[in-house]
Amino acid sequence: MIITSFIPGRVRLRAKIFTDAELNARAESIFKNSFGNAIKNYEYNPLNGSILIEYDSTKIPLENLMLRQDFFKKLNYQAEHFSAKNRDVIVTMLDELEKLLKEL
Repeated sequence: MIITSFIPGRVRLRAKIFTDAELNARAESIFKNSFGNAIKNYEYNPLNGSILIEYDSTKIPLENLMLRQDFFKKLNYQAEHFSAKNRDVIVTMLDELEKLLKEL
């Protein structure tokens, strides 16, 4: 997974997993359910496998997200090697991500 742009309040991610509509819908649901009205906009581009998330940077604890770097590195590894073989692993990790974000 590549962060193609980041400024507080806006991040664009690109990864092969975002070409999968079902996984993207799951990721969008996790972000919106975990951060509620802090998510201002979520745009999905299935052609290039990217998502754009615009958010209220005062409501998303970036410092707390940084504490979960090890998890994000593991998720990133799976995303970079996305295929039918590891799809179930990614689904399980998205479930874990949802739990982690609710703890913030």
